[in-house]
Amino acid sequence: MVTPPLAGAISPSEALREHGVRTHHNRFESGEVRFRLMSSDGNGYILTRASHDGWQNSHVHYRTQETYIVEAGWMVLAVEGPRGVETSWLGPGDIVTTPIGQVHNVYLPAAAIIHTVKHGARGGDQDRTPVPRFDEVLASLGPSLIEASRRP
Repeated sequence: MVTPPLAGAISPSEALREHGVRTHHNRFESGEVRFRLMSSDGNGYILTRASHDGWQNSHVHYRTQETYIVEAGWMVLAVEGPRGVETSWLGPGDIVTTPIGQVHNVYLPAAAIIHTVKHGARGGDQDRTPVPRFDEVLASLGPSLIEASRRP
């Protein structure tokens, strides 16, 4: 298949007005930065660059899945499972998708780079519910949770 020639650039205002796509970028107190390209239907993409070791904020999605791709460094995905906290350690090139309705959180070490694809959204872009009690559970388990997650 031949790619057609480019017809021109799309400005941010045109992307929002005609396609419902916006950019939204953040720098957190930890120094972590997130660059977002989000659609009004709730689907989108986030590039995250970590600057310090640490957990993000626990949350759940009821209409959206998140697929995480590790580019550099590593990450730990913690989910609330039937037997409590379940973790997965992921290295460069690894990919994992969170099921709809599953409470989860991500731990990133300094200099990690991950890509998050939000997909399968149904009904708007406000499908993120914080779950602070899971943050408390992860904090109570401490650094041993990260060590236990590492690959042999």
